[in-house]
Amino acid sequence: MNEATLSTIRVYPVKALDGLTVDAATLRPDGSLRPDRVVALVDADGDYVNGKNERAVHRLSADYDSTAGTVRLTPPSVEAAPTGSVPSPATFRVPGLADGDAGEEETDSDAGEEETDSDAGEEETDSDVRGGPDALAEWVETYLGYEVRAAVTEPSYPDDTAASGPTLLSRATLSTVGDWFDLSERAVARRFRPNLVVSGVPAFWEERLYGDRSERVRFRVGDATLDGVGPCRRCVVPARDPDTGAETAGFRERFVRRRTETLPDWSDGPRFEGAFRLALNTVVPPAGRESRLAVGDRVVVDGAVPAAEA
Repeated sequence: MNEATLSTIRVYPVKALDGLTVDAATLRPDGSLRPDRVVALVDADGDYVNGKNERAVHRLSADYDSTAGTVRLTPPSVEAAPTGSVPSPATFRVPGLADGDAGEEETDSDAGEEETDSDAGEEETDSDVRGGPDALAEWVETYLGYEVRAAVTEPSYPDDTAASGPTLLSRATLSTVGDWFDLSERAVARRFRPNLVVSGVPAFWEERLYGDRSERVRFRVGDATLDGVGPCRRCVVPARDPDTGAETAGFRERFVRRRTETLPDWSDGPRFEGAFRLALNTVVPPAGRESRLAVGDRVVVDGAVPAAEA
């Protein structure tokens, strides 16, 4: 445990779209990372337009510029579009993206790409930006062919409102799950979308960071204090190709089988009902709010605290 180090921070400024890998981030008052999930897309009924509810969302590419505070959306080919036609690539402002202290490294959609002569040195101008979240939602509406609205809030739209802190996995866990499906660590991370990745620890180490439902395990990442509350229950999204939305045949069944076989002795078996769970859910106690964490920070476990007092 003494070697645990924060190796990756990933935020998702527009909920359900590609993530942005950054070198530092600040915890908001609700415990989420700034600028994680500040914009959400909803349909006419108020339901999220996300990978869980709309498979076509997977096919959108989102490239962030944290200096300009923008995201550029690129649709798939006409053949892969749900309506048979696609809007042109466009750039939109994302509230709070340029105001954070997080330095941009890469987005999910451009990791590994090489710069070409045609785009080297290009700079985005204000005239390239179509607008903010409402314009972004209108663009997605054109792509999907039904009403889409933007919801914008401070602090965020977390996936789990009862545990709104960042989710956490170890690199060894990503590697182990990747071996089950012949996937890279990055490919597994794109499916399970953890906010924080810790290196220097064994697979499933993150499951040491929660107890039974009456207690939490408190740990520190740099100056930030977090409480682990339990394993994250997964939806259908990890079983899909993150670029196409296509189901990976037998993914859930194989995952559950291997997960059951490799469940560590220290894990709380009843907390794994169904076994389709991966990553640590967290909350942030008052002392940890508005604190900063950065890649390279040590992760130090303080120990269990009663949930009622956390």
